[in-house]
Amino acid sequence: MERLQFEFDRADARFTRWLSRYSISLLRVSLGLVFLGFGLLKFFLGTSPAEALVQQTVSELTFGLIPEDVGLVLTAVVESTIGLTLISGGSCGSDWPCWVWR
Repeated sequence: MERLQFEFDRADARFTRWLSRYSISLLRVSLGLVFLGFGLLKFFLGTSPAEALVQQTVSELTFGLIPEDVGLVLTAVVESTIGLTLISGGSCGSDWPCWVWR
């Protein structure tokens, strides 16, 4: 019984070390994939579930100055850039998506 407890504690310690090392990176990449996925969907009309919401919001916030389709493409570009930055680990040092913000 003590041997089983020892093995369990050892496996638990290894898993805890692994999580502390990789969990933030995995979270960042998975969130980046979500942003990139929804951003890419907005490039193709009729495929995004949030398309109508984005168009109405952009129209309301800009008082109709930016056409709905242009707002949709701008939103797609921003979401895709955020997704690529998160996936690449963009620290705005030399990572390529960060040139947008300089």
